[in-house]
Amino acid sequence: MAANVLQADATALLFKKDTFDCVYSFGVLHHIPDIGKALSEIKRVLKPGGQLMVMLYNQDSLLYGYSIVYLRGIREGLLKKLTMDELLARYSERKEDNPYIKVYTKSEAQALFSTYFESCSVIDVPDRYELGWHLIIKGRKPRIKYGAG
Repeated sequence: MAANVLQADATALLFKKDTFDCVYSFGVLHHIPDIGKALSEIKRVLKPGGQLMVMLYNQDSLLYGYSIVYLRGIREGLLKKLTMDELLARYSERKEDNPYIKVYTKSEAQALFSTYFESCSVIDVPDRYELGWHLIIKGRKPRIKYGAG
């Protein structure tokens, strides 16, 4: 089966308005400093009623609290030399030193996505290896509402 693959800036998508039934993003948006601009673009390219499915990193996960904050930051003493943002950028991925990364609580993700989408839900996914590191956010672009009369 043939497919078209494009590389684009998430804050300036190359697609027309109301193009997609669904936008799926796994592990991308928490690397974008202006996530609001990316969400605005996603909303623009979704059809009315279109669905959004996103994964962001969970600040309230065991992986973040234990592996990053406790083991790296406190036990290894890196919080004496690095800010929490620097520590997160250095150790949140399987490769070190990401230029930008942000973690979100469930309530932060809910508030952020509810600004752009309706019927938003946020769940954390506790699995055996990631220890609740993933937040799954689902929502819909509002359908076009027609005024009475």
